Amino acid sequence: MSQINTRLAYKEDLLGMYEVERTSFGSPWSYQSFAENFYNPFSIYVLAEEEESVLGFGGMQVIFDEAHVMNIAVLSEHRRRGIAGGILELMISEAKQRGAAIMFLEVRVSNAPARALYEKYGFVQMGIRKKYYSDNGEDAVIMTLEI
Repeated sequence: MSQINTRLAYKEDLLGMYEVERTSFGSPWSYQSFAENFYNPFSIYVLAEEEESVLGFGGMQVIFDEAHVMNIAVLSEHRRRGIAGGILELMISEAKQRGAAIMFLEVRVSNAPARALYEKYGFVQMGIRKKYYSDNGEDAVIMTLEI
């Protein structure tokens, strides 16, 4: 296998990232919502690629001193290779460079692998958002990281 490259995403990467979104989540965002969020001036997207194929991405918004991680996704056949960790590391670095002092996110209570990843990088549980996910009413764990 060749080397995995993690970098900031460009508009040319939008379709590749959306394909990861579409295949990774049971209730993915619509393409229109995904694109609108990508082009939001507060949004920052990073991706992981191998031989110019998008394997995963992460999106966040940085507003003042807060960075809100909106999503991180990796194609199922490429999970357990450290790709999500590489994406998260770059997101933390970019958030710091843009003046964020804290990062926060919501993650499904049932998503133990994602919660373990966030904990590995120092995120701590701060609370629960009841019935946060509209597709099944599942609760979300709110996690934060001081950076």
